[in-house]
Amino acid sequence: MKTIIKKCSLIVMICLLCAGIFTSHTSHTNAASNRAKVYSTLRSLGYSKAGAAGIMSNIKYESSYNPRSGGVCYGLVQWTGGRKANLRRYCARHGLSASSIKGQVKFLDHELKTSYRGVYRSIKGAGNSASGAYRAAYKFCYDFERPAARSSASARRASYARSLYRTL
Repeated sequence: MKTIIKKCSLIVMICLLCAGIFTSHTSHTNAASNRAKVYSTLRSLGYSKAGAAGIMSNIKYESSYNPRSGGVCYGLVQWTGGRKANLRRYCARHGLSASSIKGQVKFLDHELKTSYRGVYRSIKGAGNSASGAYRAAYKFCYDFERPAARSSASARRASYARSLYRTL
């Protein structure tokens, strides 16, 4: 009996290990593909490489580039409440899916241009350098995302944006 239990336990552990490996690989692949789609969409909307890196750094921390991330907070930048409802309305009016990268990035652009003009101007004025990516990420985090521990979260995301800029 002990031998059967040991063998079954070993089989279960191997299955769990294999499932974890495959799940991790799939998540990484989707994140890389989604990251490329976010970058491409931001660039098509006129954001510089530095501005895109600043926004993308925040998206990485908010949702790991998963447009379906969350529950109460939802999507690439974790919209909540009225902003989440506005995302859905905007996408419906424009024939876009609210769960798609394209729909969410276009709505993000709309929000920046209408409700967060100061953040938008900072991102558009970031130029094209690693330090511009830093400034764009910091401003986006501090004034758009507004997480707990705003200063330290903004600095962490801004540092990541500087590194990200160099890989785009």
